[in-house]
Amino acid sequence: MLKRIGYLILGIVLIVIGLILFINSFQSINGLAIVEDPNASNRGFAGIYFIFAGLFSLLLSKKRKVKGQAAIEFLMTYGWAILAAVIVLGALSFFGIFNPGSFSPAAAVLNPPFYMNAWSVTPSALIFDIKNTGSEIYHITEVRVSYTEGSCNSASDYTVTSGNSVVVIIPCSLELGKIFNGDIIIKYRRSESNLIQTVYGTIRDRVLSGVSYVIYSLNLTIIGNGIVDGTYSVVGGVIHCSNPECDFNFINQTQINLVPKAGVFEGWSGDVCDGQLEDCDFIINSSVTLTANFD
Repeated sequence: MLKRIGYLILGIVLIVIGLILFINSFQSINGLAIVEDPNASNRGFAGIYFIFAGLFSLLLSKKRKVKGQAAIEFLMTYGWAILAAVIVLGALSFFGIFNPGSFSPAAAVLNPPFYMNAWSVTPSALIFDIKNTGSEIYHITEVRVSYTEGSCNSASDYTVTSGNSVVVIIPCSLELGKIFNGDIIIKYRRSESNLIQTVYGTIRDRVLSGVSYVIYSLNLTIIGNGIVDGTYSVVGGVIHCSNPECDFNFINQTQINLVPKAGVFEGWSGDVCDGQLEDCDFIINSSVTLTANFD
């Protein structure tokens, strides 16, 4: 009797495992094998093997006085149950229940000297609040995020002092409601060096439903011998431009303040502050092209 019960339990377990593997072989997910990502065809063959092994185990659990009678009893007893299990597992699989990503928490990680304070993944942009945990001033020259369908980047020059944060906005077209997995690459340099260094990180989150930001660019050109520093309305947001041309991205209605430094300033020219000889303050509600003229 105990032997029959053992065969019965083993058969049910094997059939369930086989059905999960077989169903997952038709999807781009890994099911129970999260780490190694086995080939889909191998999962399908393994599923079939487990199903037949389970059926054989169930057959062994029956009294086999007559082979034909045992087979009929088996089909009558377990056939509808197996069919129902296949339908239920198929429905659960269709709705993504077996996708491990549905249960994994959102996370974003950066290697030192940076730390990810907060982030937002929207259909129109990736928004990172990046903190400088080092003891120096760092100039971020590029933030790039690579994912399966492509990559998005912000080729901006942000200055972030020790212990402070900077909000980096990366325009990116993403599918609403989907799980987003990306690799983060940050290129930066120390304030006393021109050597570009690289920091890596990862991000995983769902693209926010119903949240979308309008992103505008600021194209800043420096003519002559000078630099432009500034701030924007997000706490701790700092702008720094010492190159002939710098590009920044901002959310609509961001308050921006630009200050010319380190040279004889001759005035602004462009879409805002045209002709002014002092600091440039404006609220961005469209893409802006601006030139800082130095002697």
